[in-house]
Amino acid sequence: MITKIEVQGLYEVFNHSISLKDESITLILGENGLGKTLVLKMIQAFFNKDFFELNSYHFTKFILHFVDESIITITKGSNNDHPENLFFSYKIKGKRTPEKYNFNLDKFQIKNSISTKYPKFYGGDFIDATKFYLNDFDLEFAIKPYLPPYIEKLGANRWFDENRGITMSTETLLDFYGENIPKQYHKKFGIKSGLPKWLTDKTDFVNTKFIETQRLLIKTKAGGESEYHSSVSRYSKELVEAIKNRTVAATDLASKLDRSYPNRVIHEITKTKKISDQEIEVGLSNLNERREVLNKVGLLDTEEEDLQPINNAINTQRAGNKELLKDVLQIYLDDSNQKLEIYSDLASKLELFIDLINKRFLYKKISIDKKVGFVFTSTITQKNIPLSGLSSGEQHELVLFYQLLFNTEPNSLLLIDEPEISLHISWQNHFINDLRDVIKLTNFSAIIATHSPDIINNNWDLTIQLKGI
Repeated sequence: MITKIEVQGLYEVFNHSISLKDESITLILGENGLGKTLVLKMIQAFFNKDFFELNSYHFTKFILHFVDESIITITKGSNNDHPENLFFSYKIKGKRTPEKYNFNLDKFQIKNSISTKYPKFYGGDFIDATKFYLNDFDLEFAIKPYLPPYIEKLGANRWFDENRGITMSTETLLDFYGENIPKQYHKKFGIKSGLPKWLTDKTDFVNTKFIETQRLLIKTKAGGESEYHSSVSRYSKELVEAIKNRTVAATDLASKLDRSYPNRVIHEITKTKKISDQEIEVGLSNLNERREVLNKVGLLDTEEEDLQPINNAINTQRAGNKELLKDVLQIYLDDSNQKLEIYSDLASKLELFIDLINKRFLYKKISIDKKVGFVFTSTITQKNIPLSGLSSGEQHELVLFYQLLFNTEPNSLLLIDEPEISLHISWQNHFINDLRDVIKLTNFSAIIATHSPDIINNNWDLTIQLKGI
């Protein structure tokens, strides 16, 4: 993980130094125009290996300090011989001479227009077809069929990854999706050797996610045309799919357990160590509590008969029948807990998500329906409220915390730009405490760019203030 970020010559004017805080949250406070958002974008571009994007930003030096006390310094080419180069220097603690790497952007620029002298290739054996392509622009069209459907070609050497929400160069694309593409194309592009290992070790070590200010619309591509859709509606449908996948997994597990049930009953009966009456009682109580939580967050319909209290049922049996009943209940408890465990992490996230939303939204509450996703109900009329009926601030709050809880990998570095957008001051005041609760559950670090003291609230110990000249 990184411990410190330095940017020199930002916009040819500013020098910023940002030491990350130990509490997993670092707030960057500054007036508009000081480069808060640009610093986040530079971090994102570095860890995405999108050095074309990084080179497009106006800076002189970009310095990243890592937890192992190593330092990577990126210097933009400033002389006439190498105006398009990025110079990387890697300094390791205890080693006097740093590793160096020159990323020559000019090497990867597409200089030739697409050839019209050769037939367009619409199908067949793309590997053999490499001989028909004269330049990199042609080859970019050749590799397109091997890419996931959410990869959109924007132009020469530029691609858009809808899943990651980032624009990338062809080289970065091959880093991410190279396994899908025949190796012949790597050789044709002349970049098979790639980046030095010390650089990829650092870029791959940290998974970053940039949450930008435009959060309410998601770009998708359908029928060759780019379209924008509501993030709230998209995430509602996404949640339905996530629940459906867990349900399928639970059903598959249930079938597997059913097939082995007779053998497991026999094994349980022949065991010398038996479960006690008290353990049965506690196990059934805990199982009912788990079901109640899953029902509360919309993952389970608890229509099964409540098996408690069961002491009387056990005690009224004859000795042999009593032990047999306990053996069967032991297997029932084990099987039920295994099936419910499939929902465990999703249930924890949904429980916190529902709690956060219901604490903030006035006169309405959220619930989760397995078939439709988000359901909002008026606390006054008890009628359902369409997702389009949410205010801008409510949508921002919902989208932001959905992304944090459900679309963030563990141990990621979150780059959040201006979380205060459209939020009431009281919501801003609670944001950091809410974020702490999310971090406890999903385990990530966050760098937050803001110009709102209300977001910071009493957390000035987590704040780095950017200064002008």
